[in-house]
Amino acid sequence: MKSNQSLNNAKKAKNNEFYAVYEELDKEIPLYSNEYRGKTVFCNCNDGKYRGFVNYFKKHYDRFRLKLLVYSEYGDGDSNGKLYLYDGKREVFFNLKEKGDFRYGVCLNWLKIADIIVTGPPYSLFSEFINLLFEYNKKFLIIGDFNHVALVDVMPHIVDKRMWFGSTKPIEFIVPDSYYDSSTFIAKDGTRRTKLFKDVWYTNLKKNRKKESLTLSKKYNETDYPKCDNFDAIWVDKVKNIPNDYDGVMCVPLSFIYDWNPKEFDILCNADSSKIAEKYRIEKKNDYTRPYLNGDRKYARILIRNHNLIDRKSGRPKKTLYEKYNYVEKVHYLIFTASFIYNIQRLDDMLEWFYMKGNTETEYSICLRYARELGFSYEEIKKLPFPTEKNWYKFDDNGTVKTAYKSYIRKINKRLGKES
Repeated sequence: MKSNQSLNNAKKAKNNEFYAVYEELDKEIPLYSNEYRGKTVFCNCNDGKYRGFVNYFKKHYDRFRLKLLVYSEYGDGDSNGKLYLYDGKREVFFNLKEKGDFRYGVCLNWLKIADIIVTGPPYSLFSEFINLLFEYNKKFLIIGDFNHVALVDVMPHIVDKRMWFGSTKPIEFIVPDSYYDSSTFIAKDGTRRTKLFKDVWYTNLKKNRKKESLTLSKKYNETDYPKCDNFDAIWVDKVKNIPNDYDGVMCVPLSFIYDWNPKEFDILCNADSSKIAEKYRIEKKNDYTRPYLNGDRKYARILIRNHNLIDRKSGRPKKTLYEKYNYVEKVHYLIFTASFIYNIQRLDDMLEWFYMKGNTETEYSICLRYARELGFSYEEIKKLPFPTEKNWYKFDDNGTVKTAYKSYIRKINKRLGKES
């Protein structure tokens, strides 16, 4: 067996001695009631006398229709750990031959067997705990510090939508009698408690409620949204200030993940030195451990993009209805003028379609195909002036047609094998 020294050290740190209380569990655990039915739930980091998770599932065992509740204890001092099994009527326990370490022995075997892991792992071992859950493809609902989201073993799962935050934030926790801070108080049940404001639920269970969309009212402009020095992304100071019309990459606070709706935004990566962030970096601009703005090193952030403004097939920004209308009018005028000047049957065939009834979306799709056939990219068509009375084709004194589209019309004639 590997050494337990790292876990022992973690157990001595007060940051790991927070115990979930019933009131906080009751806000989140029932949201996934359909997930527990007929399943084995394992609370594998249930240490000490405060069995918050265990007592909660015992009380609601029949309500959730569990198959089996399993939980373990690490073991105090020199004593080994214990493993408990509860089937809704009776409880049995086994003395382990080792500590109740979630990473090894019987506890690891039960992690492999269990369907869902629900617990609060030691914060200093959070990365190891997450890695085990994904290694064995486990469903889970666990409490962790919000800042864990920036860990290299955590963020990739968030990015790939394999893990997300729960619906509530656990705030109140039981602490040892020796613990004290400005938020410490004695509860009615005599337990010593404190309030934490950076803890969250991490899960891959499906909630019984839909995620609401972010209400965003800001519009993009270069003054309020400058570019980062070392990342090809605009700087957004607060989540509420995310522009609703910007289709590029944005550098936003980590707290965005609280309100993240995957149907609206993609979380690309941390704004750091990881390989996944490489394509968003600006070369030779400071270091990449944190984003920089106007020469100042900023705090940890993430890069996001509004995928509702991005075309999934091309990966390019979606076009507005006006942009599509503008494009259609230009292609129509181009084909009409070329057909007028040159007797080309294919152009006449294209024109026949324009006189049929259709909507802008359909017309835009057809015009994209026509433009490609004629050898023009979207950007080339975009550069052309919008057809108006002022720039409509005219005849000079020699009877030659004058139009801003002349070079394009010649290209069409050449491509279709005709001579002017």
